[in-house]
Amino acid sequence: MEAGGYPYNWTSPMSIKKETLKINGMSCGGCVKSVTRALTQTEGVTVERVEIGLAEITYDPALVTPEAIAAAIDEAGFELAEGV
Repeated sequence: MEAGGYPYNWTSPMSIKKETLKINGMSCGGCVKSVTRALTQTEGVTVERVEIGLAEITYDPALVTPEAIAAAIDEAGFELAEGV
């Protein structure tokens, strides 16, 4: 389907979830960049803010699972302190 000639994705705002993730192992600006990059590259995740020890995100559960978000953080070299 298209709206105004552009493709679009019908995602109900009700399905979008907002989370504040506590992340272990972050200690510097490079860590913040690594986590930001990992989350930004995860389909279905929008990064709101990342700072040492936490990330605020919104995500679409129809596109990404909490396990995939945790795996992206893990692959970046950090550990999710609390589940999504």
